[in-house]
Amino acid sequence: MRTGCSAWPPGPCASLCVRDLTRRSSGFSLLELLFIVGVVATVGAVAVPHLLGAAARYRTLGAARHVAATLQKARVLAVSRGANVGVRFVMDDDRFRFAMHVDANRNGLSTRDIEEGTDPQIGGRDGLEEFGGARFGLWPGLLSPDGAMTHSDDPIRVGTERLVSFTPNGTASPGSLYIRGAGGQQYVVRIYGDTGKTQVLRYASSQRLWVASP
Repeated sequence: MRTGCSAWPPGPCASLCVRDLTRRSSGFSLLELLFIVGVVATVGAVAVPHLLGAAARYRTLGAARHVAATLQKARVLAVSRGANVGVRFVMDDDRFRFAMHVDANRNGLSTRDIEEGTDPQIGGRDGLEEFGGARFGLWPGLLSPDGAMTHSDDPIRVGTERLVSFTPNGTASPGSLYIRGAGGQQYVVRIYGDTGKTQVLRYASSQRLWVASP
């Protein structure tokens, strides 16, 4: 058996060899530690921005999907109840919030009937607070899904009453709801009038175009 010492059986050389091996295996040198710290710092500097960007993207996408799901729920209720059901968007402090309403008097949903209590609210009023920095809004210089410049900064583009209404046969008032997030994230929920269906699109700034979100 070899131990790293040329003398065998053990003698004075053996104790020296043991001490030498102990020193060499006791840990990292200062240069080695500095090298490891440098590698970790470099990897972290590269990875952290990507992780933060991914987190902002998923939060904003989650907010857009939540809005789209609320609209589709209103569409299902309109068909099942045989009456118009809509989602109204209102400014509350500095944020938009939304709630569903049903056309109780069967003359169509309107802001006046909602405020007078004729078209009652279904459920509570909702918002996007649970999705971090996501909120209804547009980043400057944005192109619309149709390719035109968005000259207005109003993110709720569903008519003057900011009301998306669904009919018993599944159709809807068309429009677009813009949702933005941290790091320049931008999504839009589009409502198609002839089918009442919604679609979530993401703005790919590097390509300057909207792409369908999975």
